[in-house]
Amino acid sequence: MKIDLDLGLAGVYIGGMKTSDTGNAIITARVRAYSGDSVREHSIMVGADETVRVWDPAAGHYTTCHILSPRTQRRLVRRAAVRS
Repeated sequence: MKIDLDLGLAGVYIGGMKTSDTGNAIITARVRAYSGDSVREHSIMVGADETVRVWDPAAGHYTTCHILSPRTQRRLVRRAAVRS
């Protein structure tokens, strides 16, 4: 089941969410996360300390090396909090 939530940004939605054992929320969002990338679906981890990390398939882990704006990161943190 896919749940679309409006972030107020064109082409951005947040899908399903799960919470890891460490209190990190993992959500799916359509965003432009990397400079050479287009808008597409990414797996995003929002930490208990509100750190936003994006899954990097090349590195094989979640990373903070993304180009998400501070505003988009705040919106992702709020949506993760609502969904938890």
